[in-house]
Amino acid sequence: MPERFADELVRLVDDAHDRLRALGEDEVDASRGDAAWTKRQILGHLVDSTAANHQRFVRAQFTDELRFPAYDAPAWVRVERYDIADWDVLVDLWVAYARHLAHVLSVMPHEHLDTPCWVDWYGEPRPISLHKVVSEYLDHVRHHLSQLIGAPAA
Repeated sequence: MPERFADELVRLVDDAHDRLRALGEDEVDASRGDAAWTKRQILGHLVDSTAANHQRFVRAQFTDELRFPAYDAPAWVRVERYDIADWDVLVDLWVAYARHLAHVLSVMPHEHLDTPCWVDWYGEPRPISLHKVVSEYLDHVRHHLSQLIGAPAA
């Protein structure tokens, strides 16, 4: 099953790569209303999400139970100043990191998918399986890619 997750992530990255690269500076910096992140900030957030999940996916393979610190997405995006980051660098970074994460998934032994992970996404840590963490990460990627480039190519 980790191989299926890896294949899905590679498919998402392959579909998104050229489409992300084609976005112009005006489009990635355009206001999305109120306090919503720009596309530049959303992609920066995907870099952070990939980094956090890389840690989760690896650490959960050598422990009986993973307890991971909370992730304050707005603070990370603000501190890293994604609003002024180079778009091409962000695209290359996310694409490379997500492809590496797909590799990590492709070599993960199936039995580790049951490892309980205490992850604080909604203000109260709760244990969920690594399988669920991986599945929710892929949903998260799909959600943000749809904000950046629309639905995946058919």
